[in-house]
Formats: sequence, structure tokens, C-alpha cells
Amino acid sequence: MFPSRAFPVYPSSAARSTMADLILLLRNWGQAGESDFSIDAVSYWTDLQLQTVLDRHRTYVRREELECIPERTGGTSYYYDYFSKYRHFELTDGGTAVFLIEDSNGDARATSTWSANYWDGYIRFTTDQAGTTLYLTGRSYDMHAASAEIWRTKAANVSAYYSFSADGQRLDRSDWYKHCVAQAQFHESQAAPMMVSLVRADAPEWGERP
Repeated sequence: MFPSRAFPVYPSSAARSTMADLILLLRNWGQAGESDFSIDAVSYWTDLQLQTVLDRHRTYVRREELECIPERTGGTSYYYDYFSKYRHFELTDGGTAVFLIEDSNGDARATSTWSANYWDGYIRFTTDQAGTTLYLTGRSYDMHAASAEIWRTKAANVSAYYSFSADGQRLDRSDWYKHCVAQAQFHESQAAPMMVSLVRADAPEWGERP
């Protein structure tokens, strides 16, 4: 499974329709209004801007073997429910380009044969799959990591805010910056961990004498 760190460029100003639910959730978690703030006459946050943030925290799921949990009735097992270990998938558009379920032969299951809870990675088939091993290809998004980026950006925007008092009145504008940072830290603590490979530069290569 490969996380995407590319900065995508889109040919239009509209976000993908398959991202509508995830964008709405990100607006909620990031408290990101359509006129939150502006920089050089550019207003934040449009749907496309939020989609761009989400795409920076995207994981490409390639043929993940799904977990199947059977239903048992009268001593017989029926296989309708399949689960991914990933969450918050981009919705299918009715085709198989974004969210694909296939068997070990690479034969795709038609979208008419199943329904999905994309947020939980849960697929429910309309007929018994008889325990067939199935694989999922899709795009999963780290909503907490994306929300943390939103809050870090908001914190940067208000970093120049300062507190002042006059005529017995006090305005603690700097508290807004602290609030943004606290929210960013919370979402960062909930985000998926990242795995990296560390290589010691001072260690000899294989076959070399120390």
C-alpha cells in the first residue's frame, strides 16, 4: 500500500464528485468554511483546495485481501460481509476505476452485486460468496492527517495575532493561534503512523571489511 505525496494538478476548478462526503467531513473536523481567510485575494477553503489537501494524505490500496466474516444460520455459513483494514475510501462513480473488488483471477465484481460503507471499509454482497477470497483496490484517505494540515495552515494564518489591553479591556487574540495548534496536535496524534527505512551511513556495506 503506497501513500501519495504528490501535488496533483486538476484540469478543472471542480472537485471530484466521488470526494463529496470526505470533503464535507474534512470541513467539519477542520472547521473550514468557504471564506475562512484569504491570502493575496485567494479565499480558503474551496472544495478543490480541500480535495488537494486530502490527496496529499491518500493511500493507494492495491489488491488488498479482504477479511470475510460469515453468518451462521442453522449450522450453515453464508458469506456476505467483507472488510478492509483501511477506512475513508473515495466513492465509486458507478464504475471500477476508483473502488474495485475482484477475485483471485482478476474478475471484477459488478457494483450492482454489492454495497459499501466507504468510511468503514465494509462491503456487503447481495448473494452468498461461498467464502471466495476477494481483493480490493481503492483510494483511502487519512482524515486526521488532512485535518491536522488544515489546522496548521489556519495557525500559520493567525500567527501574527497578539493580545492587548486598553481602557480596562483585554483581548486575547493570541489564544486563537494556541487553539489552532492544539487542534492540529490532536489530529496528528490520531493520524496513521508513517513507516520509513533507516540506513546507517557509517555501517559497512555487505561484503565490505569494517
